[in-house]
Amino acid sequence: MLALALSPFPDERGETASAAEPEGRNADVVRLVNGVPVGYPRSEAGAVQAAVNYQLVRSSKAYRTDTQVRVGVIDAITASETVEALFLKEELATRRLLDSHGLTQETADSLVARAAALGTRTVGYTDEAAKIQVWLTELVGVPEASEGTSVAATWTTYTVVLRWQADDWKLVKVSSDAGPTPLENSGTIPSTAQELRLADRVFRVPPFTAWGDPATSGSAT
Repeated sequence: MLALALSPFPDERGETASAAEPEGRNADVVRLVNGVPVGYPRSEAGAVQAAVNYQLVRSSKAYRTDTQVRVGVIDAITASETVEALFLKEELATRRLLDSHGLTQETADSLVARAAALGTRTVGYTDEAAKIQVWLTELVGVPEASEGTSVAATWTTYTVVLRWQADDWKLVKVSSDAGPTPLENSGTIPSTAQELRLADRVFRVPPFTAWGDPATSGSAT
């Protein structure tokens, strides 16, 4: 994780987050840059939107496997002082991910990588900085017929630190912990490798606001 400090928040919240959504949660994103929605309101709701969308795009298949996509995303969402450090960190994470599944850059397209946000919690917020927790479920793996399936689901809580910079919320650092994890239904039978490959091909990535996979989204400035 990036060793970057954030100034203290005057409203740190230790209590359980309310079920109510922040006012203006679904405010429109101003524009797309490199396939990523940017231009969020300078508000808690805008910071929440940015945190979720940034983490979803960082969990996408294109971001995990395509260096060109990854560079474009990092350039669009990251605070200027952290761009280089985040790129180096993500390059290392990509190599480890591909190696762990026996993939190369040439075979990376067989990777299944999807994510969905289950909830958010504001840890701290000011007009200059925000710390947002995003509870995410992710599917990552390679469906191999010879081994049944090696695509696994995880539940993770990401803590996303943002800074207001250049009239937008920019990513400063991200850390992660095991998230609230449900008990798997004992009667559930995992899908076959063929079923998972088909589902990954025919189901499009749903938007949170104006978000989609950067490999298939248009780009505007």
